[in-house]
Amino acid sequence: MIKKLKRLFMLMVLIGIFVLPQQVFAEEVNDSSYNSNGIRFSAEIRPNVVITIDKTITRFYSNVSDIPETYFYTEYNYGTWWSGTLHLESIVKSGSSYKATYSGKLIGTT
Repeated sequence: MIKKLKRLFMLMVLIGIFVLPQQVFAEEVNDSSYNSNGIRFSAEIRPNVVITIDKTITRFYSNVSDIPETYFYTEYNYGTWWSGTLHLESIVKSGSSYKATYSGKLIGTT
C-alpha cells in the first residue's frame, strides 16, 4: 500500500512539473544601454593590445627526416595565452637523436 502511495505521489509530482503551466519570473528591462536592435552595449571599452615576445625552444627527434621546418607553439605565461609559428634554426646530433632548435615570435593579447 505504501509503495502504491509513493508511486502515486511521484506521478503527481511529474504531472505537476511537465503538464501544469510554468511561471516565468522575469521583467522587461527598459535601459538606455540597449540600442534599437535590442543589443546591449557598454560604455566601458577595453582595448586589445597585441604584444610579441621572442621564444626559442628545442625538440628532439629520432630521424632528421622527421624534423619539420616550422613548429606551431602555444604556452600560457604572464596571465595570457601566447602562440606563434617558430622556425627551424639548427639541428645538432645529440646521442642517438637529433636536437632541433626553433625560434621566433609569439603573439599574445591583453
